[in-house]
Amino acid sequence: MDSLLESAKRNAAKHPKLKEQVYAYGTAGFRCRSDKLDSVLFRMGLLGVLRSKASKGTIGVMITASHNPEEDNGVKLMEPMGEMLLQEWEVLATSLANAKDEDVRAVLEKIIKEANIDMNQPANVFFARDTRPSSCSLAQSLQEGIQALHGEYTNFGLLTTPQLHYMVRCHNTNESYGQATEQGYYTKLSKAFFSFRKLVSVGGDSAYSHSVTVDGANGVGALKVQQLRSILEGTLDITVCNDGTTGKLNEKCGADYVKVQQGNPDGVKPGVDVKCASFDGDADRIVYFYLDKGEIFHLLDGDKIATLFAGYIQHLLTQSGLNLKLGLVQTAYANGSSTLYATNEMKVPVACVKTGVKHLHHKAAEFDIGVYFEANGHGTVLYSPSAEETISAACQNKRPMGSKHHPVRLPNRIFHQSTPGTYPRSNTSPKGPRPKLGSGVRDRNPLEKGAIKKTTGEEGPLIRSPFFLTPKKNGQWRPILNLKPLNSHYTVGDAVADMLLVEAILYARGWSIQQWNQSYTDLPNRQLKVKVKDRTVIATTDAERQVTSPSGLQGAIDKTVARYQKARSFVRPSGTEDVVRVYAEADSQESADQVAFDVATLVFQLAGGVGDPPSTPKPGQ
Repeated sequence: MDSLLESAKRNAAKHPKLKEQVYAYGTAGFRCRSDKLDSVLFRMGLLGVLRSKASKGTIGVMITASHNPEEDNGVKLMEPMGEMLLQEWEVLATSLANAKDEDVRAVLEKIIKEANIDMNQPANVFFARDTRPSSCSLAQSLQEGIQALHGEYTNFGLLTTPQLHYMVRCHNTNESYGQATEQGYYTKLSKAFFSFRKLVSVGGDSAYSHSVTVDGANGVGALKVQQLRSILEGTLDITVCNDGTTGKLNEKCGADYVKVQQGNPDGVKPGVDVKCASFDGDADRIVYFYLDKGEIFHLLDGDKIATLFAGYIQHLLTQSGLNLKLGLVQTAYANGSSTLYATNEMKVPVACVKTGVKHLHHKAAEFDIGVYFEANGHGTVLYSPSAEETISAACQNKRPMGSKHHPVRLPNRIFHQSTPGTYPRSNTSPKGPRPKLGSGVRDRNPLEKGAIKKTTGEEGPLIRSPFFLTPKKNGQWRPILNLKPLNSHYTVGDAVADMLLVEAILYARGWSIQQWNQSYTDLPNRQLKVKVKDRTVIATTDAERQVTSPSGLQGAIDKTVARYQKARSFVRPSGTEDVVRVYAEADSQESADQVAFDVATLVFQLAGGVGDPPSTPKPGQ
């Protein structure tokens, strides 16, 4: 072992750490300007080998900076089951990344001792990268780090972050989770999508559109969704914009840009009422949007996606009679209207946690079925082992309440029915006449039937109605079981899988994107960033909704918010740069903009702002 560690130290000297540069491993891994990451990638190759030996499994390493500008890059490690790196190993990663070149061996020895690693244990690392120009050279540095400790590796080249999570999990489950190939990923998602659609069929009065325009952020997600498009032909018509052939990664496009700017991305010119979706750079976030007849932009972000998922899962649980606890997890960035809608209309418990996927994930795991999403569009659905067993047992052995012999009428909170034959004209439900019972029976079009038969080997007419979900002819209860694989990456958000789940549910509901958007109306909101000398001067509590430091800031925020109707605001330090993020919402866009500006000014004055002071947001900005 001594010679191996000494060799690792010598090779580390070929990838010297930049002096004065400090690295911190957070939820997003390491992330900064790409020209500062060479030493980090080499050392994460070393750490990847040690983590693989310690876990006795294959681990993953992804080279990406997600929604950051193209000039940035980053790296993050994945656990054998596809989860994010354990928190105690985040500390070890930070220690190794910041070690002086001459101290690399000593830090490695300390990690080996503290983690009780058997260095005779084999090690295997899967790694992949996004489309950034710097990713190839950084991948080479990572590979050299793996080789320095004699680890085995597989370089998958270009993948989305969720695809690598999928590969790692498949490999470590001996492919019981799926085939550990890119084609296996497409097969699993498409088969789940087709299988679910076999259970429901839209009627002649359905408003659902089979077309969606995807803003690929000029990133790897654009490349991968085009490969899936051919498989889904005849079932879902996908048009890809910002596919990387001309534009720059994440520049005035992508989910983060659309969410923050609340406007169309460059490269996408949607027609009136055209359903659009936007991915981020590594395809682990998604938001939807459209323009109405007045060319007014409408955003359906992670909050809208979360309530769509939770609402439909609740619908299935109600019909099936399964006694499973469903919960929704949000952060302080969730729009206040979404929280009220989930709590008061859907009657789904809502929990609020600190920003960061790991916090949402852990809280969601406390429910039988936990739906979690950040407002930025990163999220998924978690199923507990006991929930999976309950659902599987119901599918295989029972004819539960809700089958065609035991129909269960859905409670009013699902469809908000007010008078026979109509939906109420409110902001919580679709408008228009209610379909007649049983009117959803029809044969699929030939293209769709062929696509489903190609993947599942089955075809045939199916039944959809507003009050009953008819099971397959053998009486087995399958809707929830077939819904679950569409979130095949329930260890991480996946823009592609989430898009298919959105489309499956809209199809089952017979909803257009406009009807989905009518579930509730977002409070106008604004996000701003304030540059500060040291972001650590900001300390928060209550899931980041209250400031404890600097003194006097929270009191000043409270006084500002009190001047406006339905207003709230909070501030939190960025996890990746020296800025403080400001969020505000109120009963009008003008008020939300003013609250955000006033609070940003307070932060600038009380938390050591640098550079130009905040400016009032411009209309439409």
